[in-house]
Amino acid sequence: MATPSHHQNTTNPTRKKKTLKNPEANFLYELHSCSKSKDLKAAISLYGSAISNETRLNQNHFNALLYLCSTFATDPDSKDLALQYEFRVSEHMSALNIHPNGASVTAIARLAAAKGDGDYAFEIVKTLGDYQVPPRLRTYEPTLFCFCQKLEADKAYQVEEEINNMGLSLEEPQIAALNGGGWHGLGLIGEGKWVLRKGNVEPNGQCCCCGEKLDCVDIDDVETEKFAFRLLAWLWRGRCHPHTLSSFRQSMESEKGSWHVPLYATATRRYQELGFALPGQVLVKMKVKPVKLMMDPAVSHPYQKQARTETMKKSDDKSTSMTGKRKERSP
Repeated sequence: MATPSHHQNTTNPTRKKKTLKNPEANFLYELHSCSKSKDLKAAISLYGSAISNETRLNQNHFNALLYLCSTFATDPDSKDLALQYEFRVSEHMSALNIHPNGASVTAIARLAAAKGDGDYAFEIVKTLGDYQVPPRLRTYEPTLFCFCQKLEADKAYQVEEEINNMGLSLEEPQIAALNGGGWHGLGLIGEGKWVLRKGNVEPNGQCCCCGEKLDCVDIDDVETEKFAFRLLAWLWRGRCHPHTLSSFRQSMESEKGSWHVPLYATATRRYQELGFALPGQVLVKMKVKPVKLMMDPAVSHPYQKQARTETMKKSDDKSTSMTGKRKERSP
């Protein structure tokens, strides 16, 4: 009868390998588990046990602890606990003469900004050069956002200058913060609230109110189409009876893929003054000299295809109809 060999190993080698880890590796593994499960209290308990057991801590341990604390910087229930242990972990790291890296500096800056101490966050960020740590934009974000939220314009611009000196470029979130956080009435940081008033823009893009020059207009095809319908509807409403407006859009969207724009002869000049460009080249036959409406190459629109030119006939209500061809819509 066969007997099992006494050399046979029935222990799982993978499990044995995990149990043979040193205390430092076990502590780091458990910290990473706490980070995945977002368990701050468990990580703090492990940190206390590691200190009691005199476990040798390294930079990876402190980075994991600081990162976990920074994730709770905006949590109302755990914010105070996270800030308390952030200070304790930072002091412990300094006592062990462990230099911070980019990850630890970013975490400390987030926690400092969370409690409104932008000055301390900025001082921490500026120490990156002392440790030869390459700067990253995300490291400066908490400090910049903190100053912008507190409307401390001069300090926010100092952070911007520091970012530029480090060879980094601002992205949309940082630019929006410096511009007042977008359109909510605050205006530029340090420049006061927006002033709303009507004004005109010259053909070269110069504003007649503030004197600034418009660089470009960022508008997509969908917005362009909406603008076209609203503008033409406004022209139609100004010259026709209100009850005819309901059939206006139906006249533009025919089953054959053509568009029809009713225009009064007296409104043609006003139509050109508004700067609206029709796709293709259209001739308008009226009593006056025919007017040629050219396609504006600067306007990007899905209907800008080769349009057919047709001669228009005057109707009984002194209006003319212009018909152009556009591409069929995809199903």
